[in-house]
Amino acid sequence: MARLSHSTTRLLVPLSREFSTALLNSVRFHLRLYGIARPAASYSLEAIGKVMERISPRNGSKASAAQLIIRASGRTLHMTLRLPAGLIAASRLQALLPSSPPGVQVKLKPGRGGPVLSFEALIPGRD
Repeated sequence: MARLSHSTTRLLVPLSREFSTALLNSVRFHLRLYGIARPAASYSLEAIGKVMERISPRNGSKASAAQLIIRASGRTLHMTLRLPAGLIAASRLQALLPSSPPGVQVKLKPGRGGPVLSFEALIPGRD
């Protein structure tokens, strides 16, 4: 299957359990599309799943939304998850994250608009 050399996908997801599942399915699709190694893909899905589960209400939805940007650029797949302000502190978010496997860089930045969580993984087979 031919892969795009550069692409960007932006998803704005309301905070609810149903939309969190749809978000994880979209992330899973992109990880498979770019052939990300299984440990890196599993880690990314687990981390995003834990974060979305923590900030999404059990019943119904919240008025705010999370934004996920998936960008393939050259040999790297970047995923950036921007969370609304006031839902979770950056320190709690850091405690939710499991330790990352080799080949995955994770960055957490607290911000005025809310915490920003970024993942970077190498895309195999790119020259």
